[in-house]
Amino acid sequence: MSEKTCKLIISSGNDYAIAVKDNQPILHRHIKRIAALKKPVSRHIETEKTRNQFTTRTVEVFDDLTSIDSHWTGIKSLIGVERVGTRTRKAYRQVVCYISSIVGTAKEFPHGIRGHWGIENRLHWGGSAVGGFPDLR
Repeated sequence: MSEKTCKLIISSGNDYAIAVKDNQPILHRHIKRIAALKKPVSRHIETEKTRNQFTTRTVEVFDDLTSIDSHWTGIKSLIGVERVGTRTRKAYRQVVCYISSIVGTAKEFPHGIRGHWGIENRLHWGGSAVGGFPDLR
């Protein structure tokens, strides 16, 4: 995701919650640093068991945007999602960082993030989907 895309989304009157990956190293490091040093404004933990899989998700929302480059149009929240669990009896841990133009709580963000993953999975596997973030404005 690029700064240009964020600007296009905001200028069209929409909001975003975008995964930040290693292709945005400065932003990615900043979010990880904030998550390690600052207290989140909101935190939500949920555990889920489905078939042979256990997952605990910890979602934290941060509002410290002091070091964020102003080119990231509309950014209002930094989100960290840690997924810890087992899949077919093998342990895993995954941490994903997000930026968002939405001011929401850690309890609200998982719904939209998982809805987005569902859309991507259905598109990838040839289906249709409806989902996403509730209107938090």
